[in-house]
Amino acid sequence: MDTVTAAGMHVAHGYTMADVARHARIGMTMAASRAGNADDRYQAAWDAVVMTLAEADEPPSRRDLSVAASNAVEAQWHDYRHHHGINSRGAAAPRHAVYWLDLGGPTPSPEHRIVEREALARIWPELNDRDRAALTALATMGTYAAAAAAMGLDYRTFTERVRRARTRYLALWHEGETPSRLWRVDRRERTTDRWASKNRSDLLRRGAAISRREGRPHGTWTRYCSGCRCAGCKAEARRVNAAAYARRRAAAAGDAA
Repeated sequence: MDTVTAAGMHVAHGYTMADVARHARIGMTMAASRAGNADDRYQAAWDAVVMTLAEADEPPSRRDLSVAASNAVEAQWHDYRHHHGINSRGAAAPRHAVYWLDLGGPTPSPEHRIVEREALARIWPELNDRDRAALTALATMGTYAAAAAAMGLDYRTFTERVRRARTRYLALWHEGETPSRLWRVDRRERTTDRWASKNRSDLLRRGAAISRREGRPHGTWTRYCSGCRCAGCKAEARRVNAAAYARRRAAAAGDAA
C-alpha cells in the first residue's frame, strides 16, 4: 500500500490516518513539556488519538483529539521522570537514588551512615564555639524558638547563626571544593502574630478591628487597605484608583506623542 492510500485510510467517525497524524503533531505542540524523545512523544500522542476515536460513541471534535494527544504526551513524560528519578525541574531526584541504590538493594548499604558519622566526628572539632553552641541548642531543644530562648538570643539572630554554622560545615565537608547549597528542607514551626490568619477575609477583619482600636479616621486609602469597607473609605479608594488610571493614560498618551 503506498503512502497516499495509507494516509487516506478511514479510521473511525470520518477521520482518516492523515487526521490522526495531524492531531498527534498538534498534541505534541500543545503539550507544556518539550522534553523527552521526539519519537516516543509522537507515538504516545498517536496512540491517544486512535484510542479516543475507537472508544468514542459519538464523533469527537478535533479539539478533543488534540487535547487527548497533549495529555498523553504529558503523561508519558511524567511516567518517564517517575521511573528515571527526574523531578519537575529536570534535576535528579535524591529520594529516587536513595531507594534504588540503598533501600532497593538486596541489603541496605551502610555507606551513608558510616560517611555521615565519620564526617561529623572529624568536622565538629573544626567548627568554632559559636557554631557548635547553635547547632547543639537546636538539636537539644528541637525548635528554633526554644533554642533561641535557651541561648538568650532573638529568633532572627539564632537562625542566622545556624545558617552560618551549616554553611561552614559544608565548606569543611567538601574540603576546598565549591560547597553545595543547603539541600535539606528546613522545617521551622510557624510564627504567629497579630496578622496571622487562615484566610484573606479574616485578615481584612483583623485589619479593620486594629484600625478601629487605633482611632484611624474613615474616608482614607490607608483605612480602606486595612480592611474597612464603609462608604467613605470605598469612595476614597475609587478616587485613588481613578487618579492612578488617569496618570497611566496621560503617560501612555505622552509616550505615543
